[in-house]
Amino acid sequence: MHRALWPQLLRVVTDPDWRRERQRGLTQPAKQLLAQVEKDGKLALQGRAPARGDLEKRALLLSSSEHTPAGRHAVVLRSWEDWATDELKEEAKGLDFEKSLAELRAAHLTL
Repeated sequence: MHRALWPQLLRVVTDPDWRRERQRGLTQPAKQLLAQVEKDGKLALQGRAPARGDLEKRALLLSSSEHTPAGRHAVVLRSWEDWATDELKEEAKGLDFEKSLAELRAAHLTL
């Protein structure tokens, strides 16, 4: 995704109503994992976390792979708040939700 759309993305994925709708129907393990990521900001997974897939599909958090000091790959989950810079948060705050969502859809991003 092009950086020019980051403010629109952040505006949508941090919208309280949008998040509430996306969280509807989550399993208890997914709710717990999301709560932990939002509390810590960033969480390196140890072992398998089946609930992760549902959270990723619903765009409730970010997932990436990072190299560990041991040379392995680890899945790292981040909250949107942790990912965004203060400048990006300010820019996103001033955007209209519906317009931001339309711009993301026009760029073929499905949330």
